[in-house]
Amino acid sequence: MGACEVTFSSGNLVRAYDKKRCICDMIREWKKYDVQVFQTAMKEYMASKDKNVSLLVEYAVKLDIRDKVMMYVEVLV
Repeated sequence: MGACEVTFSSGNLVRAYDKKRCICDMIREWKKYDVQVFQTAMKEYMASKDKNVSLLVEYAVKLDIRDKVMMYVEVLV
């Protein structure tokens, strides 16, 4: 869920997670992250043109963090 591949300028292909999965992981493991880093990530995601809130919520449901994600989404919308 949320896995993607990113090509660096050097041509190396690396497996990573998409923004939605990273946001969900940050919410699940919130104690591991600085509050400012988390707030910046959420604000930038919600302001981005490629945001997909419905898919973010779908990830959150699968990861059993829907209520937490919705709390942040509602504040930032």
